[in-house]
Amino acid sequence: MTFDFENWSEKLYQVSDKIDYAQPGYEKYDQELIELWEELLQHEDHYSVQFLTVLKSKLKDLVDGKVAENDYEQFVKDLRTDYLE
Repeated sequence: MTFDFENWSEKLYQVSDKIDYAQPGYEKYDQELIELWEELLQHEDHYSVQFLTVLKSKLKDLVDGKVAENDYEQFVKDLRTDYLE
């Protein structure tokens, strides 16, 4: 079965929207987020998943102070260009 990233993204958006309106009480959507993440990780060969995996790693570096914000922004622009080609 082919991974439908657009459908997955829409589900993620819907859960995120529910979380925005549930403050406080957003914890009840944790399981949905976990299931979506697990679904995503089952498709590591899909270019969208690879993109998000690389992006997540670099975002962690930004949060940990290993990368400057300007460098991160440029990295994201370059990464988008690479994956769109």
